Parts: sequence; structure tokens; C-alpha cells
Amino acid sequence: MRALLLDAGNSSVKVAIWEGKELEVFLRLPTREVLKEPERLVEELRGVRASKIVVASVVKEVSKVVKENFHGALFVSADLKLPINIDYKRPDLLGADRIAIACGGLEFAESFIAVSCGTATVVDVVEERTFKGGIIFPGLGTMAESLNLKTSQLPKVQPESEINVPGKSTKECIKAGILLSTVGGIKEVIRRFPNCKVLITGGWGRVINKHLQGSYIPDLPLIGLKKIAEVVKGGETPPH
Repeated sequence: MRALLLDAGNSSVKVAIWEGKELEVFLRLPTREVLKEPERLVEELRGVRASKIVVASVVKEVSKVVKENFHGALFVSADLKLPINIDYKRPDLLGADRIAIACGGLEFAESFIAVSCGTATVVDVVEERTFKGGIIFPGLGTMAESLNLKTSQLPKVQPESEINVPGKSTKECIKAGILLSTVGGIKEVIRRFPNCKVLITGGWGRVINKHLQGSYIPDLPLIGLKKIAEVVKGGETPPH
């Protein structure tokens, strides 16, 4: 099988080809660029030979573009016969990104905490191959931007892994507050599930992982799409 895997998040769109044991990421675009020029994504995908297309998208506009141009693509949802069980009040409202990441985690453990560090920080718990739920709070960049926009004098900062506590300037204080509040929330989930392996992904994952010592896996969502492609029927219509 040669599968085209597309992960469309709020910050970026990633595309990979999976064939045999090889997973090759060949395209990464900021989501804002895809929304401005969707034809660029379409042209990139049309040039790829694949027997199956699997998509995890949390961006409605990107989903629409793919559906209109690649009929038969398999869109990830809780309705599929997934390699994990889902214990969630409204599985139909569970994001495709969270499902993909949870499925990807099965490549590394059957019980794990998946930490996705993007526009939002999402911490999900999987125990014995069952998705149990999680917590969601603003991502590092979102926190920094919000403090700048919602106050009259606080400056915008770039979150970093190295911080001073206590901070000796307003910027240092903000950086420390953003990072420690995030790390503290994640550590509380880890404390409650001590037997779970910690898997970290997302654009801010490297910054956060320096304070957690988990396993940083940047392409975990795509690994999850690979896992789904292996076990779920559908998506066999190739690009044209």
C-alpha cells in the first residue's frame, strides 16, 4: 500500500507518503497560507501517486478543499473502526487530530499520555488502548499573544524553554508564567497516571519537553494516520 497522509491543524498542514516501513513527510505549509492559496495544496497533492488517502483535519476550509478535489478520501472520525477504543461523552465531537495522535501513540505504548503542543495544548490519556479523555488549555504562543492583546502594557514575548524564576523583567515574568503554568498542568496529569508513557508532539513540543523528559515525536499525528490506514477500510480512491 502507498498511502497519502494529510494532517491539517490550526497552525500547519503536513503531508506524508507511507509505503511499507517508510514514512516520508514531503510537504509542510502554514495553515494560513493554505487558506489563502488552496490551489497550491491541491496541485502538490495531485502530483502524488497513492492508492489511499487518509486525512485528519480540524480546519473546515481545508477539509472542504480536499473533499472537493479528492473524492473518496478517508476522513478520520470516531465513527471509524479505529485501533483504539474511545471512552468519551460525545465521540462525534472528538477532534480528528486527537484521534490521530492517540492512534499514533499505540506505536510506542498501550498506555500513554499524549501531549500536543500547538495553538492549544492538549493532554490526552490512553489506558490499555482506550482513549479516556484529556484536558485542553491555550498553547504557549496563544497565551503570549492573548496577554499582549488583552492588556494595554504587557509586551508580546516569544516563549522559550530557558526561563528565570523569579523573573527580573516583565518579559521574563511573562515567559516564566506561560511556561510554568503549562508544564505544571501537564505534570498534574502525569502525576495522576504514573504508569503511562509520556509522548509529546507539536510545534512547541521541544520547548515544553525540556521540562518533562518525555519522548518527543514531531510526526506523531502522521504516524497515527499510518496506523489508521493500516486497519481502516476506505480512502482507496487515488488523487487525480
